[in-house]
Amino acid sequence: MSSVKKKLEYERSMADLTAIEKLISNVDKNDALARLGLESRLNELKGKVARLAEFAGSELASAAIYFGGKPVISNKGIESNFASEIIEIFQDLVSKVMAETLGPLGSRGKVPKKELSKLHITDITRGSFGFVFEELDEQSYLFDTGLKSSVDTSLELIEAFVDADDEELQELLKSCDQRVVDSIESFFQVLDDNEARVRLVNEKLDKSIYEPQIKLGLSRASSISYEEGQKELVGKLTGAMSYEHSFEMLIDDNTVKGKISRGISAQEIEKWAKTLLGKEVSVHVHFKEIRRNNELRGLAYILNSLSGAP
Repeated sequence: MSSVKKKLEYERSMADLTAIEKLISNVDKNDALARLGLESRLNELKGKVARLAEFAGSELASAAIYFGGKPVISNKGIESNFASEIIEIFQDLVSKVMAETLGPLGSRGKVPKKELSKLHITDITRGSFGFVFEELDEQSYLFDTGLKSSVDTSLELIEAFVDADDEELQELLKSCDQRVVDSIESFFQVLDDNEARVRLVNEKLDKSIYEPQIKLGLSRASSISYEEGQKELVGKLTGAMSYEHSFEMLIDDNTVKGKISRGISAQEIEKWAKTLLGKEVSVHVHFKEIRRNNELRGLAYILNSLSGAP
């Protein structure tokens, strides 16, 4: 059982336990048989809750998304058009987030390695209508996909668009690109158009997002745009951190920081740190200008190559 399913089962068991305790408190003191049956069930639930209390982490991706509002009729059903559209958008977001770990995501065209980000709906949530998404064992057995991290990041990004302050959001946007933000905008747009609300759950996160927050997230996402390109930077290398895959340079008395492409090995970065710190180097970077309502708010770099090695 995945960590998310354990978490949801724990919630259901706790609700059942509370209900049984209430029933026991209302049982006639002379009805020993009814009390005995309820107490037996109560002890079973207490044992189950104790076993589920520890949500052991899983290496496989898993998440639950609940929906409420106009498209949902209690826990009985959900409008099929809404469900299919929002599921497709969420899967698309996960695919794009995962593709970003392989390098900059192009402004158009096919999402790279999309087949590695495939999720499966394995269950329907109780209490309110929703779906459990999981990475199946067969996928993980063949590939070290990093899908769990991509699913978790996708949920955290959606949450950040409604909860993070401007400074925190701006920092997160440095690791995104236009197509990821477009998918987040689409997610909020479909919720808003259908007067729906949503609850996001993974092993660490449990976030409910209501109509005013959805409108805020939509407004923020629609205001963001990126300008991307390639350029050369020349300056003094002041940092090369293999554990963070990041670099620092001093250019005209200004400190420039950025990430290093995952295509460059940790061993190569460690070599730079030993031989090139304090020396002038030339680096080729992919840059992203991050704009809010066409106003420049941030700049991010990904280093693709460095020259200056002896």
